[in-house]
Amino acid sequence: MDIFVQRNNMKKSISIACTALLMLCFLCACAEEKEPESSKSTPNQVLKRIEIEVHPTIETFMIVRSIASNDPLFQYRDTSYTGKPMLYEARKAFAKYANHPAVAETQRMLNATSATGDVILQGLLYFEEFPSKALKYEITSENWRHRKDSLIQFVDALHTFYHDANVGEFLAAHADFYEGAIAESRTYLREDLIPTMENYFGIENLGYKMLLL
Repeated sequence: MDIFVQRNNMKKSISIACTALLMLCFLCACAEEKEPESSKSTPNQVLKRIEIEVHPTIETFMIVRSIASNDPLFQYRDTSYTGKPMLYEARKAFAKYANHPAVAETQRMLNATSATGDVILQGLLYFEEFPSKALKYEITSENWRHRKDSLIQFVDALHTFYHDANVGEFLAAHADFYEGAIAESRTYLREDLIPTMENYFGIENLGYKMLLL
């Protein structure tokens, strides 16, 4: 997500990033898939990088989940819990929006898809990042290609929450934390990760993104 910050707060951010954020590795294809020519790394593989980002749409989705009283992921974690600082800050900042229509709609979508949210997360990646909500890719997945209208309506609901609750301002206010989490995440990415992954799955892509959740 488009969030960058003061370097003097980096050290503190990195020290708490692991306990504050789950790393959601959508190693997303940036182009057409192709079969690898060999099991050894090629010059193209060496040039590939995993881009690490915070995704405003996905952060909005997680914020909406965190303030619901019945969310399958968050309902057992008390709002006073500070072990995950960004979860604590989000719940405090957005508590007054607990009855927003997007909260109920998110729970309805979770019940209709998967309680873990992975199916919804896949669907959100077909769209531009908030504040835009334009469709970015043709929806081809088995989960959504026959339910395109319902996915678009859900993104509309999240987009309304994003604006009503000023989520963009919240993300900007905590930019140092997100930047620290991105910096820390880079330390876990070994140079042989991409060729190892592509050799294992038998598929190559032009690039990859890791989205911090």
